[in-house]
Amino acid sequence: MKTLMINSHDLKGGAARAAYRLHRGLLDNGVESNILVATKSSDDANVIGPASKLAKLYEMLKIEIEPWALKNLRGGATRYFSPAWFRHTRLNKTLAITDPDIVHLHWPCASMLTVAQLSCISQPMVWTLHDMWPFTGGCHYSEGCDNYKVECGKCPQLNRNGNHDLSRSIWEKKSTVYKDLDLRIVAPSQWMASCARESSLLKGKNIEVIPNGIDLKVFKPVDQRMAREILGLPKEKKLILFGAMNATSDSRKGYQFLLEGLQSMEGMVDVELVVFGASEPKTPPELNLPIRYVGQIYDEVSLAVLYSSVDVMVVPSTQDNLPNTVVEALACGTPCVGFRIGGLVDLIEHKKSGYLADSFDVFDLVEGIRWCIEQNDGSLSREARLKAERDYDINQTAMKYAALYNKLRPVRSLERT
Repeated sequence: MKTLMINSHDLKGGAARAAYRLHRGLLDNGVESNILVATKSSDDANVIGPASKLAKLYEMLKIEIEPWALKNLRGGATRYFSPAWFRHTRLNKTLAITDPDIVHLHWPCASMLTVAQLSCISQPMVWTLHDMWPFTGGCHYSEGCDNYKVECGKCPQLNRNGNHDLSRSIWEKKSTVYKDLDLRIVAPSQWMASCARESSLLKGKNIEVIPNGIDLKVFKPVDQRMAREILGLPKEKKLILFGAMNATSDSRKGYQFLLEGLQSMEGMVDVELVVFGASEPKTPPELNLPIRYVGQIYDEVSLAVLYSSVDVMVVPSTQDNLPNTVVEALACGTPCVGFRIGGLVDLIEHKKSGYLADSFDVFDLVEGIRWCIEQNDGSLSREARLKAERDYDINQTAMKYAALYNKLRPVRSLERT
């Protein structure tokens, strides 16, 4: 069995991390896997990136031009909107060289390829929904807009009032192309699967849920005092962790809710907030407790040590699929707190491995933080680890995908073995 994954990056971003972990898991379980990317960071020989300096420059220019054009020529779309204007110049060549049984799409955005290029793929396709873009007119998260359930247009993320805007033209292009694709949809969370089933573009498609997996030998509990000593964190304080890509600037990650909640936090002394995924701003927010910024952390072992060093992880997202940070934290035995939204409902078992607060209720969010800190006699940590072992082992995830691949192309797979 041979599979070709398609993702814009190999290591940068949540979708990239999930795809690359699956790639390694497939290889470990006997499936031949390659990844086609627009920008390559690893030295993995099975990751196929731009072949020349000119090709690398072209990919870099695409990434810069698309948002600039959106902002200056198409009315000022947010950075969470991808029009997919640029072709990938080596898609057909890569398909010919790798000759895959299955093409597995992950996150082909950031100017990776056009919607029309999907028609060039003759193999059965699996598409893992890392966000909502595959079934919208261009946005990655709908942010309360339900147009994707009927027909996109008059997009609130575009500064246009007409129904026949850019989102409508992208929706129409997807509607035309999808009809002829041999496509199976996988959602990492029940919430994302539900959204896809309600969408006009994917309604009626085969949709199943396979959670993203991680390497439980890397993400595992580390002695808390030793972890704090390694990272230079205070040993006697209660530490609250918050973090994501663009942790403090991406409003969807909910940092504003955390700050508002912590402003009201009273009665707890010797508590400190640790933030990763962002550096300290010039004007830090004023809170009743210290904030320690540790910046971007790319190394997985260092991330595991960080998760192990804290008492609770807070993920106050307004919309989220199956955030890697929560899966990673649970695997390290760290209880998590978040709103009762999206894929967090799959991840956090209320008052067992963490706390699910009422949606966007900052006072309940703080109550959850307080509850986890006060109640964790070790049982929350044990349940968090057990949850990860039960549902998010990368080997289990890889085997589920391998079974799906074989179901889609059993004859050719048997001929190859």
